[in-house]
Amino acid sequence: MQYYCRGDHEQGLVWIDFALERAFRTKFFLREALGDKARILLALRRGEELGQVLEQIMSVDVYRDIPDIGKENDFVEYAPPGLIRDDIVARYKAFCPNRDQEKEVDFWVNRQLEDFPIDEVIELVTSRLRDADDRDRLRLSFRLQELLVNTERDDEAYS
Repeated sequence: MQYYCRGDHEQGLVWIDFALERAFRTKFFLREALGDKARILLALRRGEELGQVLEQIMSVDVYRDIPDIGKENDFVEYAPPGLIRDDIVARYKAFCPNRDQEKEVDFWVNRQLEDFPIDEVIELVTSRLRDADDRDRLRLSFRLQELLVNTERDDEAYS
């Protein structure tokens, strides 16, 4: 997010709302766009609006064939106490996955990359993805897309 990175949070909020219109329509990277909006609202210290965005994030339906990111909670972790209502914070923390499990998936993929050529790792990740539970599926899908893009197989990555 260009304006968010430059520190122009007000302008970033305008652009993220524009991006969210498209994300809500297509469902592509909806959770990611909402997370960006949450970070901007955190920077602006707008707790009430941030709480509303957290509610939206928790209500997003994730579909297997529509790209998005996993659950993120940095905007909750970095929020000063009292900025977000306690009940929303508690529900959001229950909503977020165990970060250790995501680290395990990343560790496994990275280990495969050390031991095998990237094309074989793509096949291994694809195979593991077929049997993955909901918590692992999003992270494995993200890593698979990343591997496909790195091997310039964009047509597969974004299909």
